[in-house]
Amino acid sequence: MKTLIHGATLITARAGFQADVLLSDGRIEKVFRSGDAERGMQPSADNILKEWKLDPQDVRVLDAPGKYLFPGFIDVGFRYEKTRDGRDPGREDFLEETREALLGGTTTVITNGEWEEAACDFGRHARLTGEIPEEIETVAQMGTEAIAQGITSVFLTSTKEEELTDDAVYRALIGLKKVGGLSLSRCENRALAAALQKQHMEKKERRAAFHAMTHPVEVEAEAVNRTLYIAALADAAVVISHLSSEAALAEVQAARKRGQTVYVETCPQYLTLSDKFYALSDEQADRYICNPPLRTIRDVQMLWNAIQEEEIQIVSSNEWGEDSLIPGAENRAAYLYREGVLKGRINRESMCAVLSENAAKLFGLYPRKGVVAEGADADLVLLDPESGNITSVFLRGEEVVRDGEIVKESRGEFLHREKFRPLTKIKDVLYSY
Repeated sequence: MKTLIHGATLITARAGFQADVLLSDGRIEKVFRSGDAERGMQPSADNILKEWKLDPQDVRVLDAPGKYLFPGFIDVGFRYEKTRDGRDPGREDFLEETREALLGGTTTVITNGEWEEAACDFGRHARLTGEIPEEIETVAQMGTEAIAQGITSVFLTSTKEEELTDDAVYRALIGLKKVGGLSLSRCENRALAAALQKQHMEKKERRAAFHAMTHPVEVEAEAVNRTLYIAALADAAVVISHLSSEAALAEVQAARKRGQTVYVETCPQYLTLSDKFYALSDEQADRYICNPPLRTIRDVQMLWNAIQEEEIQIVSSNEWGEDSLIPGAENRAAYLYREGVLKGRINRESMCAVLSENAAKLFGLYPRKGVVAEGADADLVLLDPESGNITSVFLRGEEVVRDGEIVKESRGEFLHREKFRPLTKIKDVLYSY
């Protein structure tokens, strides 16, 4: 059976307008801009069905006047590595976590893990740690093999055991550029952080305060600066992940002025929480620990401004999983809407851009995902603009969430993604209706 979503306000990254959207066989079949000036009317659902020559018995009509209709949200930072009780997650844990993502309107996740099943659609980032081959062609061949599997992005990261050296990052960026891959870098000068930890160890600071003190903005900004100069030498585009501070953004702005292609991803905690939470009792403060740590209220406001000015392209959950009060995929959109749109910090179009469209474009999913357009996957989110509550979520045409409850069990598809293309070179399909 087809579904007609009637009378909702369709939100794109550039505009919002009343629309009717017909879903069929998992895709968007038609989009009609209701109240078109040339027609001089806002047709009823019955009129739409007649105009499209549809049998009312074959179409479920979902009346949605007053609701906002977004393309399904995409989370490219779904780093699910521990359960809430600290265990290594298994298959059922990941399925449950992606069900919760659906409750928050997230219909696609891209993760570092080797998961084979999810409740929503999913993709993978490759992950490079430690040793990178000396030969650029070997690195490029690794990228080619990953791209053949639909994995077109690489998370460059250092662990406590394996530190990526600057020359390894340089080789990786050159190799990725050769084959059309895109890198994400979570930037922190780990040597400086370790030195600060030694320095403050004897002061017996509380855990949360110690964490913030030993991972200050300078540790982040220096690493962003270094990563961007390496990227300049490699002439490669990069995504700076989990950006949390004004100082780090200043390094991005400087690189852009030099002519570099740099994209930025941040997370809900850096938009909605500040370091004042580290002054709470030990038990409470520890539940706000994240990396980078929470920053100042000034940093929070700066990030909101940067979203509205299109200096930040993506907001991802960086899903923590462990017993934490850091916002995750389930409440990412609600936080962004209530703290951003309702408080006038950003507009609804910016919310669409950073939660859906930009991620689809940068990570090889557009126009299958990230847009409400004919032929796209019918991944859709209906949101109540007064409360910010998500009232319905559609995954490939099936309503899987209604009024905060899972109403249909779903299994996501693995997404074979396209090679990286800069945002400026991707043609919009938004305005064909």
